[in-house]
Amino acid sequence: VLFNVKRLSHAFPADRLTERQWCDHFIVTSVRNPFDRFLSGYFGFVRAPGRNSLVKLYGWGIKSLTPIEYLDLIKKHPRHIGLQVQWTDFPSTQKPRADLVLRLEDVAHWEDILSKAGVVIGNRHIPHIGKSGNKKGVAAQDLGISDAEFAALRHRVEDHFKADYA
Repeated sequence: VLFNVKRLSHAFPADRLTERQWCDHFIVTSVRNPFDRFLSGYFGFVRAPGRNSLVKLYGWGIKSLTPIEYLDLIKKHPRHIGLQVQWTDFPSTQKPRADLVLRLEDVAHWEDILSKAGVVIGNRHIPHIGKSGNKKGVAAQDLGISDAEFAALRHRVEDHFKADYA
């Protein structure tokens, strides 16, 4: 809405744009803390009831995955649940990264960040689309695992998503 985008998409820029389009436009994208994103995906795709895109792809068995099994699925299928750098980066030597990468954790300040980057938003407000009802601060017991297993899971997620953390 803010940028006159008529259709939201999770397609990677490299799949939708030519290098010229990427380089000729001011590209804005957003990212999220990878561990928070992982947990949100786990609760949304695995723990939440109902059919979703992963159920359509892999069947109802996905609903019984442990957090580690969900991470293993992500590793095997990076096109479906991939690294966020697939949205922030482009295979271009001229402009390898989006012009502005917004962090979801800073959503309350996005209007200021955009303004400082020269993006005129006027009196428009940035809606927080897709906001989930998941509570903050997921703990080991929310996942049904021990504190040690939670720490190991965090380490494995951080290792897999190290490009996103960078």
